[in-house]
Amino acid sequence: SLPMSFGADARASVGTEDVLAQAIRAFESFGKEVENVVTTILIKDVADLVRGIRARNNKEEENIFISSCLQEIKNELSSNEAHLQANALQKLCYLQMMGYSLDWASFKVLTVMSRNKFTHKRIGYLAASNSFSDKTDVLLLVTSLLRKDCLSRRVHEAGLALSCLSKICTHDLARDLVPDVVSLLNSNSPYLRKRAVLCMYKIFLHFPEALRPSFSRLRDKLEDQDPSVVMAAVTVVCELARKNASNYIGLAPILFKLLLNTQNKWMKIKILKLFASLAPTEPRLAKKLIDPMTELITGDQNAAITIEAIATCIAGLHSFPNVMKLCSDKLRDLLEVTDNNLKYLALVSLSSLIAVYPGAINHRDVILKCVEDEDWTIGRRALDILTMMADKKNLGFIVAKLKERMLTADAHYRDELLEKIISICTANKYKNITDFEWYLSVLSDLTTTKDSKCGALVSQQLLDVAIRVKIVRPVALEAAVRMLEDNNLISVANQEGSMCEILYAAAFIVGEWIEFSQENAIRILCALLVPNEVLKLPSHIVSVYIQSVWKIIAFLIVNHNNDSAEKPLDLALEVINKNITKFTLSSHLEVQERSCFLVQFLALLETTSSDANLSAQLKSELSVILLDVLNPVSPQAQLKVPVPPELDLDKWIHDPLPEPKEPNVTPWTDGVQERWEIEGQVIPTAQPLRRGGRGRGRGGRGRGGRGGRGGRGGRGGRGEGGMQGGMQGGRGMASISSRPFTDQRKGQEQPSILQTDENPEGWASSPSPSPSPSPSPSPSPSPSPSPSPSPSP
Repeated sequence: SLPMSFGADARASVGTEDVLAQAIRAFESFGKEVENVVTTILIKDVADLVRGIRARNNKEEENIFISSCLQEIKNELSSNEAHLQANALQKLCYLQMMGYSLDWASFKVLTVMSRNKFTHKRIGYLAASNSFSDKTDVLLLVTSLLRKDCLSRRVHEAGLALSCLSKICTHDLARDLVPDVVSLLNSNSPYLRKRAVLCMYKIFLHFPEALRPSFSRLRDKLEDQDPSVVMAAVTVVCELARKNASNYIGLAPILFKLLLNTQNKWMKIKILKLFASLAPTEPRLAKKLIDPMTELITGDQNAAITIEAIATCIAGLHSFPNVMKLCSDKLRDLLEVTDNNLKYLALVSLSSLIAVYPGAINHRDVILKCVEDEDWTIGRRALDILTMMADKKNLGFIVAKLKERMLTADAHYRDELLEKIISICTANKYKNITDFEWYLSVLSDLTTTKDSKCGALVSQQLLDVAIRVKIVRPVALEAAVRMLEDNNLISVANQEGSMCEILYAAAFIVGEWIEFSQENAIRILCALLVPNEVLKLPSHIVSVYIQSVWKIIAFLIVNHNNDSAEKPLDLALEVINKNITKFTLSSHLEVQERSCFLVQFLALLETTSSDANLSAQLKSELSVILLDVLNPVSPQAQLKVPVPPELDLDKWIHDPLPEPKEPNVTPWTDGVQERWEIEGQVIPTAQPLRRGGRGRGRGGRGRGGRGGRGGRGGRGGRGEGGMQGGMQGGRGMASISSRPFTDQRKGQEQPSILQTDENPEGWASSPSPSPSPSPSPSPSPSPSPSPSPSPSP
C-alpha cells in the first residue's frame, strides 16, 4: 500500500525487510540447534552415571550422588524433548538393576514408547519390559500401543512389541492381543514369525483358552521353511508338553521326522526332551524310538546329545533291559573322561538310571574315584550314588573308603562325608549292618573328626544302637568310658555342635548299664566328677553326668556287701563328697538341682547306715528302680495310644479361679497436690497439681500391668500387678516417683516420697512403698485425718 511515487526505492525497502525477517528466523533456529547441542553435551548419560557411582568411596557418598542423579532424571522426564526423556529412562533402567524402583515413572515410560523414532521407542520398550507388571496403573493404556506396533510395517518395531508383550503379558493383554499375534504367524518375515511363535507361549500361559483355536497354526510352524521358526515352534511345544504331554502325542510323527533329518544340534536336544515327555504316555512310540536312540548313544555324536538321549531312554525306555545296559556302559565311559562337566552330567544320569534299573550298579570303582575328585560338586553326586549302591557285601569297603577321604577333605566336605557314612549304615533301619560291634567302632572313629559339627548326630546314633541292640551294650560301655576320659572332646566344648556332644551319650550309657563294668565304677566316677573340666561342657551334658553318678551310686548301694574285703561304695562316696560341691554352685539350674539332690541323697544314706532296717528298705527301693527295663520307643508311639472315651481334653480339671476384683481407685485433690484414694488409703502423687502424661498404655491386666505409662495411675489395670504397674509408670506419671519435686506454689524443692530417712511433716509415718516392682502392692502411707498443707523441706 505504498504510494506509487516511491517507485522502485519503496519496493526495495520492502524486500530488505523480508530478508531481515528470514535472517532473524534462521538465527533463532540456529540458536535452538546450538542450545540442543550444548544441552546434549552437558547432560549426563548412562556412562557418566556408572563412572560417578564407581568413583564414590563409600555407601553414603554413593547414596548422595544417586539422589542428585534422580533429581536430574526427574527434571529431564518433565521436559518435552524426546532425547532427554529417553536418556533419563536409560539411567533409570541402570538404577533399577541396583534396586531402585521405576514404578513412579511408568507414565513417562509409556510416553517414550509412543515416540516415532525407533531409538527412543526401543528405550521405552526396554524400560516397560523391566518395570511393568500386572499392578502397573498405566497397563490398560498399553494395549492399543502394542496392537499398533505389532501391525506396523517396520519389522523391528513389531519385534519390539512382541518381545515386550512376552515380558508383561497378563490375562487381559493376552485376551485382547491374541488375534493380532496369531495373524503374525503368517507374516512374510521369518523374524516376525519366530517372535510371534515364542510370544504365543506366554499367551497360552496367561490365557489358556487361546490354545485350542490357534493350535493348528502352531503345528504348521513345525514344518516351516525357516529353521529358526521350526526351532521356536519345537521349543514352545516342548514347554507345553511338560504340563500335559498326552495332548501333544499327535505331533510325534512330525517330531520323529525332524529328529532324523535335522542337523541342528540344539533342535535335536529339544526334540529329545520332548520325546522324554511323550514316550511314557505311548508305548508304541517307545518301541519306535529304540533304533534312533541306540544310534545316538553309540554313534560319534556330540556329548550333550548323548547325555540327552540317555535321559530320554531312562524316562521312556526303561522297560527294555538291552537299552538300559547300553546306557549304563556309555555312562561309565563318560565318568572316565577329564571334563568335569561331562562327568557331573554322567553322575546325574547314573543316579536316575539306578532308580529305574538297579542292575546298573556295577561301577563301584569309578564312583569311588569320583568321591575323591577335587570338585566337591562331583563328590556330592558320587556320594548320593554310593548310598544307593551300598549293600551287605560292600558296606564295609565303602565306609572304609569314605573314612580315608575324610582325612584329606576340608571341614565342610568332611561333615558331608560323615553324614553320608551314617546315612548308608542306617538305611532301611540298619538293613545292611550284620555286625553292630563294627558299627560301634566306626562311630568311635568318627568322634576323632576335627572341627566337625555333627556331634549330636553321632551321639544319637551311639544311643540308638546301645538301646536297640542289647548284645553290644558291654562294647558300647567300654567305648563310652574311653570317650569320657578323652580330654580332646572337652577341649572343643565351646564350639557349637562339636564332638563334645558325644559325651551326652557316653555319660548316659555308663550310668544306665554300669553292671557290665562294675569293676570300673570308681574309674568312671573319677571321669564324671572332674569339676574343672566337666563344668566347661554345655549344661545339658553336665546334667546327664550328675544323673549317671546317681545311677552308679545306687547300683553300688544295692550290690554292697559288708563281708567283702573290697569297699567300692566307700571309695565312691569319698570321690563324690570331694568333687560334688562345685557342681552345686553351678549357674545352670538343672545341674544345680541334680547336684543338690545327690548331696541330700548322700546325707540320707549316711543317716540310714546305722539302722539295718532303714538300710534294707533303701536297698529294696533302689533295686526296684534299677530293675526297670529301658525299651526303645518309637517317636510315633504316642499316636497309637487310643484316647479313653470318658476323657474330655477340653474340660477343666479344676474349676477356674475367679478373676480378682478391681480395686476402687478415686482421684481427688487437697488443693496443694493431687492424691489418689485406693480402697481407703490415700497416696499423694509426686507432681503437685499436675497429672502426668496419659502415656502409651493404661497398665496391664494381672501381673503384666507393670508396663503401663498412663498418668492416671493404672487406670485400666486389673488385679494387683495392674494397679501397681499403673502407679509405677514412666515419665511424667502421676504416681510414686523417686525424684524430688518442686512446690510450684512456693518454688521450694520437696523431698521424694521414697526418702525414708526423714518423715516430712504432714505425711503419714507408715513405711514408704518400695521403688522396685513386686507381685503384690506395697504398703501405702495412711492418709492424714484432714488435708494438710504441703510439707516444708
